[in-house]
Amino acid sequence: MFMLPALFLRLALFLTIPADIESIIQDSVLFSTPTNSYKQLQEEFFLQHISHPVTTSPLLITILNLIDNDQFLTNLIYSVVDISIAYLLVSTIRRFRKVDSERILKLYLFNPLVLLSLVSKTTTIFNNLFIVVALNALTVSCYCLSAIFIATSAYFTYYSWYLMVPILTYIYKETQCTLIVIKTLLVFAATTVAIMLLTTQSKEEFFTYYRELSSFTTISPNLDI
Repeated sequence: MFMLPALFLRLALFLTIPADIESIIQDSVLFSTPTNSYKQLQEEFFLQHISHPVTTSPLLITILNLIDNDQFLTNLIYSVVDISIAYLLVSTIRRFRKVDSERILKLYLFNPLVLLSLVSKTTTIFNNLFIVVALNALTVSCYCLSAIFIATSAYFTYYSWYLMVPILTYIYKETQCTLIVIKTLLVFAATTVAIMLLTTQSKEEFFTYYRELSSFTTISPNLDI
């Protein structure tokens, strides 16, 4: 019952917040870094046809191309993703203990800090979505599906790789089966490779993007727009 009002609140926030305040939030180190900032994403979108080091997910650039970088659709995507995270978090928690779902949803959906983080429009929100989906799948024993979403999350940031350690440990404790653990790990590895190959259009783009990402040689926007 809180989802629709929360969606309208987020869209209204995007429409009414002054541009200078939005820019300050997006520049703040409390919400974003040079490698996950919305400004970096916009820069990569406008410079995608120019030969330069790629430091932003090619998948996100593709999505922006599909919607023609429309601001309303971009805001709608961010809002829906944020609300989906709240719903999945509550859904996951309820499987472990009896909780007041409405109270948790209110705390998340109408939390000023969450709303400010949303306004910053960092790419971290997509990473968080895939992590929450993976945990949700894990709690219903969909281990391979969980590995697929963790691999997708790891596509956006390396630290998601480390989550496979507790996930595999949890799977072994639940199943006491080494074969299932190995199968899950292989699914994770295969998905990671598949995403890396499918989201880059050429061998040059593949090596450029992942070389820059792994070496951290480009840590700030090229034009600082």
